[in-house]
Amino acid sequence: MKNTYIGKQWLSTIFTLLFVSSVNANLIENGDFETVTSGGFVKSWGVSNLYDEGSVENWRAGNNDYIELWTEGSNSFAELNADWSSSEQTDWVLKQTVQLDLNMGYKLSFQYRARQDDNEAFRFKVTNSQELSSWNTINDHDLINQWYTYEGFFTASATKTKHVLNFRSENDGDTYGNFIDNVSLTKVIQTAVPSPGSLLLFALGMIGLGFYRKRDSTLLT
Repeated sequence: MKNTYIGKQWLSTIFTLLFVSSVNANLIENGDFETVTSGGFVKSWGVSNLYDEGSVENWRAGNNDYIELWTEGSNSFAELNADWSSSEQTDWVLKQTVQLDLNMGYKLSFQYRARQDDNEAFRFKVTNSQELSSWNTINDHDLINQWYTYEGFFTASATKTKHVLNFRSENDGDTYGNFIDNVSLTKVIQTAVPSPGSLLLFALGMIGLGFYRKRDSTLLT
């Protein structure tokens, strides 16, 4: 019975090596755009409201612009306004600053949707990251009222812990922008998975150990 118990322990270890991977908590605050502080309301268009950038918790807009939030039922989400900045005629940006561990892997995910037609596009990047430091364009959402999901992985910068996630509209000269919701950024910790060859050798070794112990026990009796 003792040998059998040891075998179960090792079997448990093998399955742990094969399947254990963990993703930590979301590092983006208010990624679902549900938290808005009082006092920042600017105006409403019925289905959407305009807020001072400091009122949508943890999110900022470029050049102190406003942030526009839409509501459908109980769900809130942001629109990437296509209007130029009122102060500096530059593209409108929605952004959040996060602290990341150097040289660690991270998973970025968010949902996006076109507001008006399939000509809409937007860009995103993670400033100071090693793999997402340049703008990445998304323009594949051709169905109106259909939410799409982006998922991607990158490595944090080897020199700076402060990173900025940026979204920017590409619909210059148009008041319509893309919708963004459920933004998530998590650290990915993956347990090393042994190769099939290593597992085979390990299993053969355990079988041999079992026969050896059985032979010893026979000799003792």
